[in-house]
Formats: sequence, C-alpha cells, structure tokens
Amino acid sequence: SVEVDPAVIASYPNGATTVTDAEISIFSEIKPTPVSLRQILETTDPYEAAQFLHSEFPVRCAERIRMIESIPTSQWVNVPELVEVHGRHVLAFWRLRAVSLSLDADDDRGLDAF
Repeated sequence: SVEVDPAVIASYPNGATTVTDAEISIFSEIKPTPVSLRQILETTDPYEAAQFLHSEFPVRCAERIRMIESIPTSQWVNVPELVEVHGRHVLAFWRLRAVSLSLDADDDRGLDAF
C-alpha cells in the first residue's frame, strides 16, 4: 500500500488507513479521455458532470501520483511540497473512489457529496 502522512490518514472517512497500491496502479495505466475547456464549460447537466468526474478524476490523480513516485524516493520525500501534493492526490483519489455514483439522472440529491 501507499504510505500517506498521518494528518492525511486522519481525514480518511470510515477509519481507513491506506489506499491500495494496486488500485492506483490500475488507474494509472488508463489513458485519460481528452477533453477541452469548451467541453467542460458546455456541460450544464450536473449528473453528466458527476459521471465524467467519477470516471476521469481517479485516472488523472493516479497518473500524477505515479509521476511523483517515479522520482527516486530518496529525492521526492525530502521535498515538502512534493510530499504534500502526493498526499493530497492520494486523498482525493481515495475520496472519489469511495463515492458511489448510483444516482438516477433526474435525482440530484446525492450530488452534494461532490
């Protein structure tokens, strides 16, 4: 599993303490779907936006996590900013993966979780 700063772990929901390295590895191998700023701005349906984020955000987070981890550990762990960015990406990845997107398209009550 991926080691995360204790302060980050304290903010995990349901007392979880790790994010599986295997899950991050799986998502880091998926190529992100190209999307333009225009496409994002033209998305007015909250459910469609939530679906896009739910599928694409973990892919992009995992990619960035692996980019940081590709730097020799002895180097990036000594750069506080990289340690912080790594921890934030791991936390964001975990939080979004923990959200269930089983809503009806006409039901926006659960979108508050985003």
